[in-house]
Amino acid sequence: MVFIDYALMKMHRRDIDEHEVRDLLGDERAQHRHRKDGRSEARLRIGRRTLLVVYRREEQTLIVINAMWE
Repeated sequence: MVFIDYALMKMHRRDIDEHEVRDLLGDERAQHRHRKDGRSEARLRIGRRTLLVVYRREEQTLIVINAMWE
């Protein structure tokens, strides 16, 4: 898994830890959806909030593009 600089910057501002993103993407309860732009989204409710992660897959690597609380 690779985090682009933009994602890391936004995650820092939003108080989202890399471990939370890794846990979400590995959690079987997460809801995944493919977007028309070739990216994918994963959502998981964590306590009172929902974490949304935007990513794309390149061969065997997940590239995290953004993460935010909804």
